[in-house]
Amino acid sequence: KRLFTRRGCVQCHQGRRALGPDLAGSAGRFSRDDLFTAIVLPNRDVSPRYQTTVVQTDAGRVYNGLIVYQSVDGLTLRTGTNQTIRLEREEIEFQSRRPESLMPAGLLKGMDDPGYADLYAFLRTLRK
Repeated sequence: KRLFTRRGCVQCHQGRRALGPDLAGSAGRFSRDDLFTAIVLPNRDVSPRYQTTVVQTDAGRVYNGLIVYQSVDGLTLRTGTNQTIRLEREEIEFQSRRPESLMPAGLLKGMDDPGYADLYAFLRTLRK
């Protein structure tokens, strides 16, 4: 659990404001190899639900995040730093969906084999 928290996984994969998928039960649904491939290579196979949207405003600001609400008037975007941004339609110059994840690569960089084992053991405790 400490690794899950220290490596930042908890920010996006637990709680009501989670940006990424809930990992409860993931160790039962996916093989160990598939789980770690998804962690090490987060852009390899991204569900459309978790693909990043890039928005550029007419003021030149660029935002990357997940659309949590969209209407004819604008959209609400949640960024990888857990900021919620409301953008009005008239201020959006460019909007594009990218087949990439907000999850940064390299989250497990420098982790040793016991660390991988501990993280997997923790993921196995997460049940629906």
